[in-house]
Amino acid sequence: QYFEEESYIKALANSIEVFWRKNGKPQKLIFSYHGIPKKYHTKGDPYHCFCLKTTRLVKEYMNLDDNEVLTTFQSRFGRDEWLQPYTSETLKKLPSEGIKDIHIISPGFSADCLETLEELESIYHEDISYIDPINKGQGIKHLRLIMQDLIKVFKNVKFELLETSENKQL
Repeated sequence: QYFEEESYIKALANSIEVFWRKNGKPQKLIFSYHGIPKKYHTKGDPYHCFCLKTTRLVKEYMNLDDNEVLTTFQSRFGRDEWLQPYTSETLKKLPSEGIKDIHIISPGFSADCLETLEELESIYHEDISYIDPINKGQGIKHLRLIMQDLIKVFKNVKFELLETSENKQL
């Protein structure tokens, strides 16, 4: 699945490493995902688990400690409770804990998402640096590899479905 695909994890790690070579390593790296209402998670939607696993796999691939990384959720609206911790609340809280150098990546978006960029760049304080999604710079190479891997998977699925249909006809 996409969220745990090895080439995707490597592409995210590469984006982070390239950014860090230019800007240094922060006090905290936040993986900010688009949120969904908590009731979806409670009813069994696996999205929350997918987000946590992506963060964990990148963290492990990069040999980062738990205290260097956070997973948060953004873009909530309406009255319902959404997945937490909220990115907005986390970013308000961290400076009071002495954490002011923060980098954010939004792994849920392989390409720029205007809503995400607007939210991260205009709402939060200036000490935060946004790591570009994997559709920019060297990330294009990784995005191509991810797509090639996914195409292989889908080709195999299609083949199995065709084979099954042919067997039924015999």
